[in-house]
Amino acid sequence: QFGIGNAVATLGTATTPTHVGKLLRLAEEVVFCFDGDAAGRKAAWRALEVSLPLALDHKPFRFLFLPEGEDPDSYVRKHGKEALEKLAAQAQTLSGFLLGELRAGNDLATPEGRSRFISAARPQLSKISAPALKLQVLKEVAQLARVSQEEAERLLDIRTAPSFSRPAPARAVPPVTVTQERNLLRCLLAKPALAGELEFELLEEQLPESG
Repeated sequence: QFGIGNAVATLGTATTPTHVGKLLRLAEEVVFCFDGDAAGRKAAWRALEVSLPLALDHKPFRFLFLPEGEDPDSYVRKHGKEALEKLAAQAQTLSGFLLGELRAGNDLATPEGRSRFISAARPQLSKISAPALKLQVLKEVAQLARVSQEEAERLLDIRTAPSFSRPAPARAVPPVTVTQERNLLRCLLAKPALAGELEFELLEEQLPESG
């Protein structure tokens, strides 16, 4: 009704992997839009957890939180299409929302808070399958926790791809032995009439070709 044609709504508040997978096939960027209250942020966190394994390096997710008491319908009616689209363009990135939520319950000024932060980050980073995104989030976690990237990888039990790879040694190909019997078979297949001229006592009986 208000000219926004690239929007869909889930039934209820549940966002499933099926929903996210279909959206990624149809769009280059996905913006989740939620109410700004506690229930909206809780629903957004569930959507984030569903999206982490499906995230692609070239198709970003964003999270838009409307002012408290507003939903997409009420906001666009009050402020219009352009205002909602402007908010969507400024929506928080997936990594920003993830790290912000992880930081919220931990005091990063203390060793204990940083330790809890790393512990809370571990299950979420393990879900990320996009390699570049995973590496970038890992670096952010390491910086916030005041540890090196190598220490963060060890603490989070994350394996990143090595910067070089050693080529696999060439497999030795055993030489192909062509027996006299096999050569004779080739000749017979080409000219079956030659079978009457064969001297069978010249063949080695134990070879399968002689059968």
